[in-house]
This record gives sequence, structure tokens and C-alpha cells, in this order.
Amino acid sequence: MTRETAEGSPLPRIVWTFRSNWDNAPALAQQGLKSWHMHSGWDLRALDRRSVADALDPETVAWALAPAHSPALQSGLLRLALLRQYGGVWANPNVFCARPLDDWLPNALTEGFFAFRRPDPARPIATWFLASVPGGTMISRLAENARSMPTMQKAPQNLVWMQELFADMLRRDPELAAAWDGGPRLKAKHRFQFAPNASRPDEPPVLQDLRVLSEASIPVMDLSALVRHSPPSGSLQDVLIRRLGGATPSRKRIVLHVGLPKTATTTIQNWAETARAALAERGIVYPPTKPGRDHPKHQELVNFLMGKTPHRQERKPSESSRSDPGNASAGPGSALDLVLYDHGAPITLISAEGLTFHLLDFQPERLEALRARLKHHDVTLFVNSRDPDGWLRSIHQQFIVNPPVPEQHYGTDMTVEQMRELPRVQLMLDHGALERRLREAYGTDRIVWADLAGDWAERLCALLDAPDLAQDIRATPSANRGLSPQATELMRRVNSLHLDRESRVAVISALRQLEREPETGRTGLPPKIAAELACLPEDTPLLHALLAPDHM
Repeated sequence: MTRETAEGSPLPRIVWTFRSNWDNAPALAQQGLKSWHMHSGWDLRALDRRSVADALDPETVAWALAPAHSPALQSGLLRLALLRQYGGVWANPNVFCARPLDDWLPNALTEGFFAFRRPDPARPIATWFLASVPGGTMISRLAENARSMPTMQKAPQNLVWMQELFADMLRRDPELAAAWDGGPRLKAKHRFQFAPNASRPDEPPVLQDLRVLSEASIPVMDLSALVRHSPPSGSLQDVLIRRLGGATPSRKRIVLHVGLPKTATTTIQNWAETARAALAERGIVYPPTKPGRDHPKHQELVNFLMGKTPHRQERKPSESSRSDPGNASAGPGSALDLVLYDHGAPITLISAEGLTFHLLDFQPERLEALRARLKHHDVTLFVNSRDPDGWLRSIHQQFIVNPPVPEQHYGTDMTVEQMRELPRVQLMLDHGALERRLREAYGTDRIVWADLAGDWAERLCALLDAPDLAQDIRATPSANRGLSPQATELMRRVNSLHLDRESRVAVISALRQLEREPETGRTGLPPKIAAELACLPEDTPLLHALLAPDHM
């Protein structure tokens, strides 16, 4: 076959892998096979010492599987022979498929060949995943050079012999080297490659781990560094193997802490975030939250229900997809995958007060998608409440202090009584109506109410089968320190001036400083902002203190 016709051949839709005996293969390798059945869309041919004789001629099999050759060398020689004769894909037993090959691999070939690049500076390619058209130039050269390799007797101790052959092939053929240098560059290193004995696989996943899995932006993964015993429930390797290896999602108990806002929600979230590893040891998973957010809550779920994030991500080829197809936007995936992902732990705790506060803002089709996920689990809603007047004053302050969002009435100059008439506030105050809406929205009749003045922490921990942790929640410092009623009223009037964001933040900071350190009398309020505040009617002692020259 000539070079032109070989490189023009289609890539056969075959995935080859080999192990001497699959009957005693560790769980990781078995789960790797399942991933190819589930995700690749190609014909998987898992060969062993018996079946490889049906694929290759006896002389090639005898040469490749010579007793003097190490298992790694035997596997390397077989992959070159199989890809040269039949073409397709080679994957080591612990390599997992995360994305259909048809989506990215045909466009990633160079001269009819593919390998992930630069696992480290000394090696030009990784050999745990290879692809080639049958009879392709590169795979044929590699196979021929392996046959005549003068140091073959040393190869059992040389684990990078194939990379060395590849580098030598490019040095000897500048035209081939130029084609390789100009081809797509998919790096061999990926997020889920771990050093031996690394601790991260045993730790809970972070949000970016789940995002990468949901988007399938890493098409195939070498997970050979993962331990072969049962991973800790809820750990990163538990999530990886269950997601990629075809584990049947387990029915779980989900405790959905939905609010109300201003009822120790941030305290609960800070506790769960801090105690995530300890909770995981008890079989309780608190899914990761977005780094840098003021409160470690599952706002992604709220944003999804409001329609702020895509339901299903579409694959959108970009200009960079030719140079790095593995980084093209991929799917399917949604924000639900970042919260309701499968893991081996029996209980999931999810917390976001927006699940009550924004209930009237949620899109019906998004709620239906959420219910479709939740119906496979035992879901209990946990709702914390407090005395209506105290709650109303607290939520009014939040409306006033929050950055302006007109459609949500944040940054408002409404009075308490005006705010009381808002539909969302009326719903929060009418617990009977709220419970009916919650049952309908989340598809469950199991709702546990608690009171901020009572045993709310004990009731939550009872739902988690961890009653002894209630004292830890109560010991968590309160994160939200609000303004006094006088400062809240002044800020309400300031909102009527519609200051720019920077000026508004400066006023709030000055008010907090005055209330925290009234004896210093220093606010640092810029004169320009002070001049705007001087336009406010109805002077008050607090406004006077804010504007007095000796306080600036």
C-alpha cells in the first residue's frame, strides 16, 4: 500500500486492547472495558493470549509474546502489529473512554496516525492510546524499527523504547517530522493523571473536576495510577470510576436544604464546607461549591432552574478545535451534573436558600428536569424558619444592602411594608402556601420544618444520621453581621440616589466602620460621595456622623 493511499484510508472503528488473562483482571481494568462499551461507539476487541492468535499470524504472536519479553514489551509489540495490519485504536487496559471517538479522533490524525503528545519533556508521545489507519506510514515505520531494534534484548528494562523509536523516526525523516509538528496537539497530561500514592484521588472532587467530567473535555483518560482497592465513597476516584466505568447509579437519600434565607443558611453551608472530608467519612457527600464565592452554597442549581445556564451543552467547534480537539466545548452536560452526580455514599446534602427564595423565578421545564433526576432518590426537604417579623426585617435589610438588581428588587429603597407586598415575600411568609409549592416543585412529600429559635441543628443532623454533629453546627461562627436598623434605614434612602457601584460600596463600608468603631469617628468617605449624600432630606444623627468633617 502506498503512503498516499494508506493515509487516505478511513480509520477503522475498532478499539484493541490486550491482557494475558481477562478473567483475573482487577476491577479497574474491567471498568475500563465498560467505559469503551458505553462511550466509544466502536467495536471493542479485548484480546488475551488465546484470542490474539486469531488476529495475528503465528510468527508475529510468537515473536511478540516471547518469554524473554516483559508484559509491557509484549503489549507494545502487539499494538504495533495490530494497528499496522488492521488499523483502529489501541488502549491500555486502564484507559477509560469519556467521549465518543467519532466526535474528535478522525480530525486529530496526522499522516493517518494519532498519539497524545509530551507526557513529559523527554518523551515525544504517550503510548497508552494510539490510533492509525491500516498500513499508515508512521505505524509501519514503528513496527519495522521495532523488529530490527538492536537493543531489543535491553527493552524489558527500557520502558520508553517506543517513544525513542518514534523520536528517531522523526529525526530521520524531516518531511514526516514537519507534518507531525504541524498536526493537532493534544497533550498527554490531563487533570486526572495522578502521581503514585497521590492523596487527591481519595479526596472529594472539586467543582472543576465535575465540570470537566460533565463536559467530557478530556476524551480518554489513563487512570492506571488509581488504586485497585475499593475507593472511599464520594472520593474523586469513586466518582471517576462510577461515571466512566458504567456503574449503575445508586439510590441515595438526598437532604435538600432549601432555606429560608436569613435562617442560619450561611452557618450551615460554612459548616458543611469545612466538614466536607469528615462528612464523607460518615457516608455524607456535600457536593463541591464554586471557589471564591462568599457562601459555599450550591448556587449552580439555582442558576440552572432560573435558566441562567444551559440545560444541555452543545458541542461548538471552535477555531482551536483543530489544534486541540480535546478542548473543544463538549457535551452533553448540565449544571445538574455538578450537584447530582453519582457517588458511592448513601447520603447527599445540598444547600441553597435560593431554592425557596427564587421559587417563583424557576422555569417549569427546568424544574421538570430536576424532578426527573430526583425521582430516582429519596428526597427530603429541610426548611428552617423564624418569627415572621424578625425574618421580614432581616430580609428587608438584605434587599437594601445587596448590589442593585432591579428585577429582584435588590438595592431597593422600598420600606418594610412595601416589600411585604412582593409575591416572593408573601410566599415566604405563608408557610402553608410555600409547602404546597415546594412539594410541587421538587416532587416530594417529605418536608421537615425547623425553627431558628429551636432545635434546627439537631433536626438537620438527624436527617443526616449524624445527631452528634449538631453541636459542631452551632459552634460555627455566624458569617453575616447585618447593619443596625438606623443604618439600614439610612442605606434605604441612599439607594434612592442611584449611586454608582463604587460609591455605593464606599457608603456601606463607611456605615459598617462607624457601627464597628464609633469612637474613632473616621469613615474615609470621599468628599464627592459625601456631597451626594448631603442632598438627602431628613437629616439623622447617623447621616450627620457620616458627613461631619471631623469624621472624614
